[in-house]
Amino acid sequence: MNAIAQTNGFALKPTSMQEAMAFAEKISSSQMVPKNYQGRPDDTLVAMMMGSELGLNPIQALQNIAVINGKPAIYGDALLALVQNHPKFGGHEESFDEGTMTATCTVWRKGDEKKHTVTFSRQDAEHAKLWGKQGPWQQYPKRMLMWRARGYALRDKFADALGGLITVEEARDIQEERDITPREADKPQALPHYPAGDFETNFPKWAALIQSGKRSAQQIIDMVASKAPLTEEQAQQALRANHNTASEAPAMMGKSKYQSRSALLEQKATGMVEEITPAQQAIFDRGHAAEAAARPIAEKIIGEELFPATALDDDGILLASFDGLRVATVDTLEEHYKIQMDQQLLVSGAEKCLFMASDGTKEDCNHFWYTTTPERLAAIKAGWEQFNADLAEYQPRKQEQAATATVTEDLPAVSVQVSGSLSIVDNFDRFETELRQFVEDRLIRDPKTDQDFADLDNQVKALKKAEDALDAAEAQLLAQVEAVDTAKRRKDMLHKLARDNRLMAEKLVKEQKKAIKLQIAQDAKQAVEEHGAKVQATLDGYTLPRVPTDFNEAMKGKRTITTLRDAADNEVARAKIAINEYADLIRANAKIIAEAGYEFLFADRQQLVTAEPAHLKTIVSARIAEHKEKERQKEEARREQIRKEEQAKAEREAQQKADAEKAAQQAQETPKPEPVAEQPAQVKSEPRGEHKAEETPFRPSDQDILRAIAAEFQVDVHTAAAWVLEMNQQELER
Repeated sequence: MNAIAQTNGFALKPTSMQEAMAFAEKISSSQMVPKNYQGRPDDTLVAMMMGSELGLNPIQALQNIAVINGKPAIYGDALLALVQNHPKFGGHEESFDEGTMTATCTVWRKGDEKKHTVTFSRQDAEHAKLWGKQGPWQQYPKRMLMWRARGYALRDKFADALGGLITVEEARDIQEERDITPREADKPQALPHYPAGDFETNFPKWAALIQSGKRSAQQIIDMVASKAPLTEEQAQQALRANHNTASEAPAMMGKSKYQSRSALLEQKATGMVEEITPAQQAIFDRGHAAEAAARPIAEKIIGEELFPATALDDDGILLASFDGLRVATVDTLEEHYKIQMDQQLLVSGAEKCLFMASDGTKEDCNHFWYTTTPERLAAIKAGWEQFNADLAEYQPRKQEQAATATVTEDLPAVSVQVSGSLSIVDNFDRFETELRQFVEDRLIRDPKTDQDFADLDNQVKALKKAEDALDAAEAQLLAQVEAVDTAKRRKDMLHKLARDNRLMAEKLVKEQKKAIKLQIAQDAKQAVEEHGAKVQATLDGYTLPRVPTDFNEAMKGKRTITTLRDAADNEVARAKIAINEYADLIRANAKIIAEAGYEFLFADRQQLVTAEPAHLKTIVSARIAEHKEKERQKEEARREQIRKEEQAKAEREAQQKADAEKAAQQAQETPKPEPVAEQPAQVKSEPRGEHKAEETPFRPSDQDILRAIAAEFQVDVHTAAAWVLEMNQQELER
């Protein structure tokens, strides 16, 4: 199945071989590209394709890649730039010894305990017959030595980043290869596919190399293919070792029809996969043939040529193959297929996928366009993020083999016969011995695994069969003679023994399954709580909302321990993803509140951080605007109050000044009274018992008071008048 890109605007990335060739022809006819590409569309196309593999856009590729002797090479400085962009790049150091004419380059990957150092000296150049060679070796010998040391060092440690590229400087020193293509008759026969047994044995070692970063999946494939070509399934398995593929996405989300999430975790952690049976391989082969036959039908529908392709996302982690699927209609499309196409759209950047179901013929062909939503794409990213976190902490579980109940031998048949002399012939002794041995030694009393439960179910059936046999013996006995009290009591005892243990075993099966189911649910609940607590510790005081879980519903209908655990694990993964999404939302919203700069306005921030960011931004803007408006109104009211107070003060001062001037003028206009000579105090005695009313004291005029104050303090009358006006009436009344 091919994803058809729907792009808007101008793009510099061709989407088909025809477009790529046309693009190369246009570019090579331009004077803006290096001369070695001008008029050479084939070389231009090779350089662009190589640049695409390295993450360079077409123009960057043409500026930094040169095709020499039919092979692409890259300039020394660009080689270093590519390596420096690698996520595992730890650093590099370069030096040059003038005395020995030796260039040294040291490079290391992140996490390396030992740095990798390469030297290239004049002696090395002479040995390779490079020293003194016409061209750069004569013009820039020091630089050429440095580039050679750098090229070797970077290629040794970062082969995964360079994809086999060598430097232009080194490529120019390699003699042009001559054509040694063998004649048709001399060509070797095609090698058989890599043996499945050898692949299964060696794959864990290859997977370890891939996961450690020492080799890429493609390097492993190329290495093995040099001995024997891999089957398509083997190659896909190698790619899956360090990529998360679209075909695995349904299992990662717990929605796969073919594989559980736990099984995928185990496969990713151990590198071990179930061997494909011949019957399965035949189904795959038929499907691939139908997809190839249906491709022309799809090309006719979309009006473009399609090619099988494999693509990676921008981070180089998610992988998707675009080849074909099975489908009914868009309305009945199962989630299993939707998730796979969601990742294909995510990786490709396309807006829609053409989804086809066909046996390769037009008569049996059903198709429709599938589109996704941003929420579904985000769910894919979040799902893989949590899956990788679980994978990092994966601990292998004890494997539960598919339970096949062990055959439980029946207890001996019960027989009772009555002789003519009323003697009873039975085998109760043997039956009792074997029944007690069965109950005491063979009956499972503490089932733990699916195998135990399957065996115990068979043992329950055997005990029930023994009960029925004893009942039948009783009927046989009573049919022959009625006076068999002793035999009957013994039969009843044996019947009770078998029945009691059967009921005990049935109850044990039910209760133990319930206990194991409860334990699985409790372990799962604890895993969710521990993850929530771990995330909670990163939220700077904000509280995660509770993520509801329903393990009982998730495990409903599951019969075996394995399926119970798988169902619980899927629910745990769903809850963890939801917790992570809440945490991301809280962090984003907390940042919005903090950056707003008015945290005192958001006392309810705990409730606000779980809102949609767009809605929160509206709330924050509204509250800040309201706060600023209130502050503005307060400031206006304060300024108005100050203005009124200043006005009142100015009016009061003006009135005081006017009153003082008026009082001073009156004081000047009034003649000053002659001073009265002081008279000696006269004390007049009065007859005892005689009371005389007090006389009212003489009040001087205002002018006299002002003059007295002015004379006392040696100020003018105007100042004295101002003092009197400023006096507090209440103070005067004290």
